[in-house]
Amino acid sequence: MRLVRLASAVALILAPLPALAFDPTGNIVADALLNTLERSGYRDVTVGNVSRGDGATILESIRGVGTNSGAPMTIARARIVNGIVNADNELVADEIVYENTSVADENSPSPSTVGRVVISGARYPIAEGGEGLTSLFGTFDRVAVENVEARAESGDLVTIASMIATIEERDLSKGAGGSVAIEGLGFDVGLWEEPAASQMRALGYDAMSIDFTASGRWQADTGRAEISDVRVAIDDLGTLTLTSDLSGLTANTVASLQAGITDIGQLLPLLQSVTIADLSLAYTDAGLTPRVIDQLAANSNAPREAVTQALVATIPDALSILNAPSFTQSVVDAAKTFLDAPGTLSLKASPASPVSMAQLMGAVMMGPQMIPSLLNLEISARK
Repeated sequence: MRLVRLASAVALILAPLPALAFDPTGNIVADALLNTLERSGYRDVTVGNVSRGDGATILESIRGVGTNSGAPMTIARARIVNGIVNADNELVADEIVYENTSVADENSPSPSTVGRVVISGARYPIAEGGEGLTSLFGTFDRVAVENVEARAESGDLVTIASMIATIEERDLSKGAGGSVAIEGLGFDVGLWEEPAASQMRALGYDAMSIDFTASGRWQADTGRAEISDVRVAIDDLGTLTLTSDLSGLTANTVASLQAGITDIGQLLPLLQSVTIADLSLAYTDAGLTPRVIDQLAANSNAPREAVTQALVATIPDALSILNAPSFTQSVVDAAKTFLDAPGTLSLKASPASPVSMAQLMGAVMMGPQMIPSLLNLEISARK
């Protein structure tokens, strides 16, 4: 069983304690899970009943209190399949299932509830943690979460119908790969800052329902990062998709960039090693564009056709700095097609040979007219 870690989802497990604070149950696997919860930022952890059957350890009515928030944590039922405690006192299991969980984040006393969490290839290593839903994840091969309800600090409800994260590879000396899919992320537009919230309400949007998928792979030796599928779909608004192929993002390069280098002499060699081989971006309208055009037409007391024509007419001036008549005309044609009958608007960069970030930055600053040919940019629209 591969034991892997999704760092973006997990930072909240197991800080060693000098002794167990809960009353031991006599079941080493059950005690390991309760100990995990205590090390994850909970105190006064109790369990109503522990039983075994069909290779599984079952804990019912788990309760605790957040060490920092003082807010209650409850898990109606936890089922640990083929669980063991290894030589490092880490709980390892083929699968752990949590049902009807309620936890409160240390920054918000309002509880988050989850109908069901299924963790495959579970492992709870020794690491500092904190309160919250992710403190239950540990490291994993796959995690599936269903029926999440959480309250923002404003009190607004945020819901997720389901979320699945899968790790295909997580040996950072060789590479990493995986995917995530979220369905039914819902919230009121009031969670957005102004003026965005008011602008969305003016367009007729009171709530958002979002689906998100992403998958990719990174190779440690070459730094090649393939983003094969990023998709954000918002009901009655539209869908944005992205694919890309980058190279040169080695672990050392990423660490150096994250260090916030400001010296151009140090930065340029790093950017020279990072190259773009392919990039595609597409937007498929599902209602946003007609609403925007209708709003502009109403505000200007003009026909819709006049509004779209005026928008298209601004493009040549906006792109004049590129001094690329052919590309500018393709943008004009694509915009006219899209605004007349909103469908899918696509932008693709497919250079004849990989282009370094240093080259691209140089073109942006010194010769923007080179960008369309340097990246071999293509823009198109289809109904």
